[in-house]
Amino acid sequence: MTPIKAIRRLPRAKRASAASSASAKAKPASPPANDDVAFAWCPVRSEPAGLRIERQIKAAILSGRCKVGEHLGSENDLAAQLGVSRLPVREAVGRLQALGLVEVRTGAAGGVRVAAGKPDGIAELLAIQLVLDGLEAEEVLVAQRIVEVAAVGMAARNASPSALARMRLALAEAERVVEQPEAFTSCSMAFHAAVGVASQNRFLSIMMQAIALALERVNAPDTTVEVARKVAARHRKLLQAIEAGDETASVALISRHLDHVHGHIRARLARDAPNRHRSRNATKVRGRPGEVPVKRAQ
Repeated sequence: MTPIKAIRRLPRAKRASAASSASAKAKPASPPANDDVAFAWCPVRSEPAGLRIERQIKAAILSGRCKVGEHLGSENDLAAQLGVSRLPVREAVGRLQALGLVEVRTGAAGGVRVAAGKPDGIAELLAIQLVLDGLEAEEVLVAQRIVEVAAVGMAARNASPSALARMRLALAEAERVVEQPEAFTSCSMAFHAAVGVASQNRFLSIMMQAIALALERVNAPDTTVEVARKVAARHRKLLQAIEAGDETASVALISRHLDHVHGHIRARLARDAPNRHRSRNATKVRGRPGEVPVKRAQ
């Protein structure tokens, strides 16, 4: 456990006296005398305690002061150091645990520890948040071209034998279910995810997974048996180019593939646009569920 500078609690009268004295002197705070102290939590004051605690722990993780697996202390430890009760600590830890940032262990070696990263969970959470935020399909298509072209080029340069094997396996499974459009769409996403892993760039890999998840509902209506066969054939050529280490050919193949896929998606979205517009207008006329329509003055 990284040592944390304790916040000593004084009797109320002495605290008031100390605060008055400190204000009068107005001297800048000096660094801790103990060189072993890596960081100290700040007392919680002007905002909801749970939010302040959550923000401090997030900042410590982002700055690298708190490492994966590091013991932050028990709820009692954190409450004492932060100068609060256990309730806001528990609230903050609960939110951080839900985000996958910390884990809580019980027993003699229990307490709050910094959790290890989960890339798959990050991609899914990002995709869900983007969809909830009302992200337009066109925005995702533009991002997909930028990210996948870069990832494919890096995969051609950096793919390891195990990454190539993962791509072969994903493609073989997609080819096996080529006459089952829904299953093929999922397997095609797995192939793209395998390309991201082969790039040896974890950030690009996470972005590719998030983009694929965000586009799943957009891709599905266009996936017929005929389309699936063509996509599988293009994926096969892409795999061969990556296996050969041919970056130029790989980038050209993924660019043409995205031209085909995005062309189908944009054409369908353009056809469906009038229906979506009518649906929105009908919703405005009917109002929300449970609302009583109000007649306008003639």
